[in-house]
Amino acid sequence: MDDSRFMTPIRFRIERMLPELVKNYAPQEPSVLDLGCGRGMYSQLFVQYPSFSYVGIDLKERKEWKTFQSKNITYQAADATHVPYPDEHFNFAIAITSLEHIKDEKGAMRELFRLVKKGSYVVIIVPTKPYWLFQLGRHCFHHNSKKQLYQLVQTQSFEIIEYEKVGGILSFLFTCFDIWLSQAILLPLWLYRKIRKKPLTSEEMDHILEKTVHWYINFTWSNAIYRAFLQCIDQFDLIFRILPNHHSIVLKKENL
Repeated sequence: MDDSRFMTPIRFRIERMLPELVKNYAPQEPSVLDLGCGRGMYSQLFVQYPSFSYVGIDLKERKEWKTFQSKNITYQAADATHVPYPDEHFNFAIAITSLEHIKDEKGAMRELFRLVKKGSYVVIIVPTKPYWLFQLGRHCFHHNSKKQLYQLVQTQSFEIIEYEKVGGILSFLFTCFDIWLSQAILLPLWLYRKIRKKPLTSEEMDHILEKTVHWYINFTWSNAIYRAFLQCIDQFDLIFRILPNHHSIVLKKENL
């Protein structure tokens, strides 16, 4: 399910939550919409089902889609507020750290409601208000409080089934440190390339960080230590839910 080689503490937690959420709420023969699928790695949550279909929607096509594509797994570049599928086409939907990148989040919520069948579940994970500090609000359009998130989902006739805080103080501090150190390294190179009118690509930035800030992912021994470190952070934050980074919410489309 990894979308890149580097694993953040918050992604570490999300990738442990999602299989359980899918197990609890996806039907036996899921027809899945992944709204804002990014690189498409969450399609792999459903390959265990004997009969399933998965559609990943994102604004632009990703080269990683070819890795996961199959007869049951398809991807399409489309606007999340105007998805080219008929009403009630899916019986399960996920939007994992994606709604915050959609300017018209109410429009995206309206599409989620339109596209799932009555009685179907929708799993959403979005950042909290303090997440704004990571990149001073430049990472995404929206940083919602719990109250604002509830107000957003209730613009449609969704029933709120489950809510959980995701992450905590250690994952928050680690992510702040990692992002700011990464940006301190990338900024001079970004400015230099911008002056030369040869902007850094995301692949180049990932490569630079893998050789500097995230050097430890290149070696088996250091990566194993880092994974153990993530496990410690995760366990601490599960006990002390202070300063969560994200909200997780499960919705059900009411049978009107």
